[in-house]
Amino acid sequence: MPKLSKHTLEKMFACQYCGEPFRTRQGLSGHIQWKHKVQQPLSMKDTTDIIKEAKHLEFLLKVGGFSEERSKTQARIVARWAIVINACDALNLKPNNQDFKSYLIASLARMYENEDLEERLFNRIKNLLGL
Repeated sequence: MPKLSKHTLEKMFACQYCGEPFRTRQGLSGHIQWKHKVQQPLSMKDTTDIIKEAKHLEFLLKVGGFSEERSKTQARIVARWAIVINACDALNLKPNNQDFKSYLIASLARMYENEDLEERLFNRIKNLLGL
């Protein structure tokens, strides 16, 4: 590993928001990303636009070979984002793209977990009834 000069080792990068110093640009970047949440705000779509997009997603999923039940569930997840936006507005919070992405990932993971649980329960009941 190459030796770094004393000047390089002492050089610090200060956060433009709070002034906290960091030894590397990567450290500063991560700090700004997580501590200050500097990201593009989510364009606040009208509730009807979100529902239209959810219906369009439902159609695309059906055409893509997903079951009708799964297509509807995923479309409902997207449509419920409108409720989250309204709740954030009521609390004077500004959701952004990262919030939507986190919501979507968590919701889809929960959907698959619920499907797995339903299948295991169904199989357990079948076994208990001797079917």
